[in-house]
Amino acid sequence: AACHLLCLLLVLNLFGGSTALAFNGKKYFKTGLRYEATKEWDRAADEFSLALREDPGNAEYELHYLRCVSN
Repeated sequence: AACHLLCLLLVLNLFGGSTALAFNGKKYFKTGLRYEATKEWDRAADEFSLALREDPGNAEYELHYLRCVSN
């Protein structure tokens, strides 16, 4: 769980605001929701972290990510 958070922080630090926000993480978020529904927490967390990389200020993405990490 802590590893996922550390990875997220590293990804956000590496890419900062330099990545194009082509679709604001919606594709990753939707995929994460599917994994979350089947309780595939690690896969869902990975997808939500990618969504957060695309849109770091999105509270909904962060909420789902943190939920998965805690499970």
